[in-house]
Amino acid sequence: MLELSEHDQVDDYPALEGTLAPLRRRGMRLAIDDVGAGFSSLRHIVMADPDVIKMDRSIVSGVDSDPMLARLAQSLVEFAPPAPAAVLVGTGTVLAPAPLTA
Repeated sequence: MLELSEHDQVDDYPALEGTLAPLRRRGMRLAIDDVGAGFSSLRHIVMADPDVIKMDRSIVSGVDSDPMLARLAQSLVEFAPPAPAAVLVGTGTVLAPAPLTA
């Protein structure tokens, strides 16, 4: 699995897709890491069509006790592309939308 993080600058998404396409046909998956750590990771989600979205630990560390973080986490889950994308949290577990529903 190849990870694209918040800190990776992408200036040409079509070129990135052209580079990744043959690898994806061979089974490589793309993950966007540190989602929620900054705004560029949202662009990565929109433009790079990831298979996995890894939510930043700063978002989920207080999701059970902080209503604002819970709403943000829920929004990111809903923002994620439709299946087969998976949303993971900093603990490495799958984050299902149901537990975040108010």
